[in-house]
Amino acid sequence: MIVFFYHIGTAKRAQLRIFVPNQYSNPMLKFCYNFFKWAGVCVGMSFLLSACGSKAMEQTIFSRIDTKEMEKLAKSKSDFYVFYEDVQNITRRAVDYQAAYSSITYKELYEYETKYYLNTSFRAREESKAGAAFDAEYDRDVRPALELQKRKWGDFVKNHDPNQYLSVEAVTSIWESHPEFYFIVREPKAPVKTASISYDAVVKGAKTSSEFETVSLSELRAINNSDNAAIYDGISDPLYWDTHEMLIVINRVELMDGSVYSLNDAEMRQVPASVRAYFMNPSQETEDEMARELVNPYFKSRAEYVEMNYQEALRRANPLCYELLKNYR
Repeated sequence: MIVFFYHIGTAKRAQLRIFVPNQYSNPMLKFCYNFFKWAGVCVGMSFLLSACGSKAMEQTIFSRIDTKEMEKLAKSKSDFYVFYEDVQNITRRAVDYQAAYSSITYKELYEYETKYYLNTSFRAREESKAGAAFDAEYDRDVRPALELQKRKWGDFVKNHDPNQYLSVEAVTSIWESHPEFYFIVREPKAPVKTASISYDAVVKGAKTSSEFETVSLSELRAINNSDNAAIYDGISDPLYWDTHEMLIVINRVELMDGSVYSLNDAEMRQVPASVRAYFMNPSQETEDEMARELVNPYFKSRAEYVEMNYQEALRRANPLCYELLKNYR
């Protein structure tokens, strides 16, 4: 039988005493005694190891963790070695600002990265929230204003757009590893007297070029089939057209009756620049430019808005850890 009781000593401190009467006279009592004895030792060792790891994690990130303690931590945190190496790189970069960040502990930074900064679930949740907020605001305040501008200027811009009177298509190919091209010119509405056209081979998706070649309609018509194709003889790349495309801009068209159509004419200058750009190239990008010019000069695209709100959510979670990682990771 094991008896527990408290004894109040002379120092007035409560002590727990354990009496095991005749512990060696009874095999069962002996077994129980040894069991509790070794269980206590195991619990104590476990607590000690845990305390060592905890103590190391409570150190400032500008201190070093002992190798043995790192091994213990790595047993419970499989990514700890990678985390520790990252921290050393970060603190080296931030060494001149150690005073500002020395209050951050390994534990604090590890938990922040795990729960927020590197957590894909957290990112997806915050981006979804921000996207829904953007869509609601866009549909309420921005879209109606843009639709009004499109209706207001749509017919006017289309009627003055030189592209409706002249269509130019580039045909590209490779000749002896050199990129070559020629143009197919069409006049869908009326005979064209003169025109100014700019073209350049650009990386796919590019909207403009600083190296446009500007030619007249007669010069363009001269490059009208494979026999008369123009060759980029300075370039020798058989895969050139896999990464590039021909960008063509119709600057100005004059019809046989003297009518002139150009998006840069005086009449067209009354149309907001972003509206002209949108009707020349309808896309989300040009629509966003319309929103900035006509609705809100501080307007952000959906991607910009979502990213801004995600970053703010990261900052709110722990301003100091966020600042450290943002500046020095």
